[in-house]
Formats: sequence, C-alpha cells, structure tokens
Amino acid sequence: MVFYMDKIVGQLLTCLEETGVRDHTIVIFVGDNGTDRPIVSKLEDGREIAGAKNKTIDAGMRVPLIVDWPGRAAKGRVVGDLVDMSDFLPTICQAGGIELPNDFIVDGQSFLPQVKGQTGKPRDSVYVWYSRNGEKKKNFVPKVFARNQQYKLYASGQFFDVVSDPLEEQPLNIESLDDEVRDVRNQLQTRIDHYKGLRLSSIKQVKTDS
Repeated sequence: MVFYMDKIVGQLLTCLEETGVRDHTIVIFVGDNGTDRPIVSKLEDGREIAGAKNKTIDAGMRVPLIVDWPGRAAKGRVVGDLVDMSDFLPTICQAGGIELPNDFIVDGQSFLPQVKGQTGKPRDSVYVWYSRNGEKKKNFVPKVFARNQQYKLYASGQFFDVVSDPLEEQPLNIESLDDEVRDVRNQLQTRIDHYKGLRLSSIKQVKTDS
C-alpha cells in the first residue's frame, strides 16, 4: 500500500509538471488516522510505537502532514506546531489570495507562514470530536477532547500529560495539580465548552434533481 501510494503521488506530481502548473500548485499530503494496530513503527530516537487506529491516543490521532510548494515552501523544514483539519481552508485561501467573507465563521487558522519558513502564529490547542462511524446509536458516547503540546483533557474529565504518558494510562489527579497546570486544564475546558451544543444532531439530506 505504501509503495502504491508513493506511485500515485508521483503520477500526480508528474502530471502537474507536464501541464506546466507545478510551480503554481501547493500540494498537501495528510493522513486520515493513525497506523493500524498490528504495525509497529520505530522513531528516530529508537522508540517503538504500536499503531492505534480507531483510538484517540497519539498513535491513533497524530498523522503525517507534508506540504510542497516549489519556490515558496521552506524545503526540508520540520515543524512541530499543532495543526488540525479545520486549518486547511484558511491556509489554502491565504495561499491563493482569497479573502473569506467577514461573516464567515472559521474555526481553523492559517499555517501558511510556517509553510514559508516563518514562525507564524501556531495554535495553542486543538479540539477533537471523534466517532468511528459518526452515528448516534444506543449507548453511543463520542470521544471529545482538547489538547495542547503536552496536556490533553477529555470532556469526561480525564486529564493526561501526553508527553510523559503517551498511552494515557495514568490520568492526572486534579486535586494535586499546581497552579500553572490547573490554568492549562481550565483553558482546555474552555475550548471544549466553546463547541458544546454546536454540533448538529443530524445531517439533513438535500434532494436534488440530478
């Protein structure tokens, strides 16, 4: 699958070159979920990471993001900033010089400055609502959380230091948090609360003549 994916990406890039638009096209490659569970990968520091597809730990949620834009993207640069899928729209619009309407609410923020090698304004946290099938069923409980680079708070109240506990095996004791970490937890809770009640209970089907 990896070899075939590489082949298809190569065909796409070749097509862009043959049609003369390669230097005017921003190419974004991103994964949709973590690696499948039987697969174990090795990081540069030697750590082995087992896949966790369909789970909300980093091994199931953290995915590759590669941006290529000849002559404009900083070549070979690796950035550890937080990015989520809502950031793609404002990034692409900024790259194309398109201004969004003032009354258009955008959850994401552009990471185009980082693509160009600048510092930009990295987001301080991300919000995630996860359900494998995206459906409400009996006893259905979606996974909802907000996280920054180090800490992760679930809507259930579980709070983790994902740097020291990447498998999320030991929830932090809320009563023993120092003021700094407590402030971080409150900030993440504010982000979760911001989206509470905003999600549609169902998606209406729109009928068309076609």
